[in-house]
Amino acid sequence: MMIFEAKRLIYLAMPKTGSTAIESVLQPHADIAFRSPPRLKHATPRTIRNFNRLFKPIDPYEFELVVMMREPLSWLESWYRYRTRSDLDNHPHSTKHVSFEDFLIATCEKEPPAFAAIGSQHKFLCDTGTTPLAETIFPYEQLSSAMTYLNKRLGTHHKVSDVNKSPAICVDVSDDVLELIGQKRRQEIELYEEVATGKYLPSDPSFNAAVSE
Repeated sequence: MMIFEAKRLIYLAMPKTGSTAIESVLQPHADIAFRSPPRLKHATPRTIRNFNRLFKPIDPYEFELVVMMREPLSWLESWYRYRTRSDLDNHPHSTKHVSFEDFLIATCEKEPPAFAAIGSQHKFLCDTGTTPLAETIFPYEQLSSAMTYLNKRLGTHHKVSDVNKSPAICVDVSDDVLELIGQKRRQEIELYEEVATGKYLPSDPSFNAAVSE
C-alpha cells in the first residue's frame, strides 16, 4: 500500500496483480509506503476505511482507492506458481509437490491447507458485501493503462516491467475442476467480468485521452 497525500490517492497492493512492479517505481513518490507486515502491505479497502485514528488528521474517505484485479483462474495459477519457488522447499506453503488441480481443489475447502490458503480477490475488494469498496479498479491485463493513469494523477513518468515473476509451469485443468472453481468463486468471477468491461475505470474523460497517446 502506498499513500499519496497531496494527490488524495491510495494505491492498494492486491497480491499477484503486478503490485510489486508498480510499487518499485512509485514508492519514492509516496508519502507513506507499507512494505511490511503483509496485513499493511496488502491492506484492503475495508482496512483503509477503518484507519481513521491512524490517519488523523487525514480522512481516508477523501482519498481515491486504486487497485488491480486479475482474472480469477489466472490469479490462482499465479499463486500456485509463486509457491513452487525453491526458497519455499519443505515449507507448508510450498506447492512444488502438489498438482495444480489438487491446489485448485484445496482452495475450495472451507479451511484450506496452508499451501492453498490464499483468500479471494472478492473478499479483498468487497469485504463481507457485494460492492467493491475501491472506486478505481483496473484489470490486470491493463497494467500499462493503470500505470498511465497513476502517472497522470501523480505527475510522474514511469513504465512498469515484470518484477517478482514466478517460474513458468505448464498446467492443465479438467472440466470438473473448472466447474468447481466456477461454483466456489462465482462472486469473484462475476466481479471480474464487471471490472473487465471497464465499469470501475476512471470516469475522467482525460484518462482515455492519456491512454490513447
